[in-house]
Amino acid sequence: MSKNALIKNQARLLLRGNWVPVITGWVIVMLTFMTAYYIQSFALLALDQIDSDGKFYNIWEPATILVVLASYLCLVFLSPLINGAVRLSANLVKNRETFASEMFYYFTTPRLYFKTLLFNLITGWVFLFVTRLADAYGYASRLLSANLGDSDLPPETASILIAALIVSVIIYILTYFLFVHFQLIVYSLEPERGAFGCTVLLLPFVFRHFAKALSLFCGFIGWFLLCFFVVPAMYTVPYFITASVNEVYLLLEAEKQ
Repeated sequence: MSKNALIKNQARLLLRGNWVPVITGWVIVMLTFMTAYYIQSFALLALDQIDSDGKFYNIWEPATILVVLASYLCLVFLSPLINGAVRLSANLVKNRETFASEMFYYFTTPRLYFKTLLFNLITGWVFLFVTRLADAYGYASRLLSANLGDSDLPPETASILIAALIVSVIIYILTYFLFVHFQLIVYSLEPERGAFGCTVLLLPFVFRHFAKALSLFCGFIGWFLLCFFVVPAMYTVPYFITASVNEVYLLLEAEKQ
């Protein structure tokens, strides 16, 4: 049995009897972010700031800026829920059990909450900066003045945009694994490291084990493709996160020896 197969098998064993709290955690995260998105959309529609397709009439209108800013701030303040969902898997790996109430662990004290906000802001801004800077599809779209959703798109233009989109997706995945994946997991396993200890100071560890995480991810590609149908995501996300936490935990323990 390969190492990745062993890690995935261990994750399934850990989740046996613990699927309900872990799935509940990720459903809470999904519903929270969906609610924020729909409230923003309804507010913008009510204020006549977007059309029926969700396109802004003028993104620099004060009402638009106010609604979008309020929505983003809401997501930032609620972002520790994501850390809580990852913590559910961390508890499984470390203690062999977990409880849905652990979702709200990072809200328990002001110090822990604001430390988690700082951590999320660092990882979030780095991810956004890198992906925007290397957004191949965005550059191609602006250069060609076209989008894949446009009607009567010339085949040559469509081919260029599809290729650019594939490049952008690859960049998003690589950026996630370099600047978010390990950081989220280590913060859930060892929050005492602090925001900088789990971001900037963690980079040498990330570079050493980046290929291992990417290899494990490749073993889940089939499952992630099934997430297009939404329901399989309730199985895939907890499974992948638990397997990833298990892998990172083993790597951390190995380096301590």
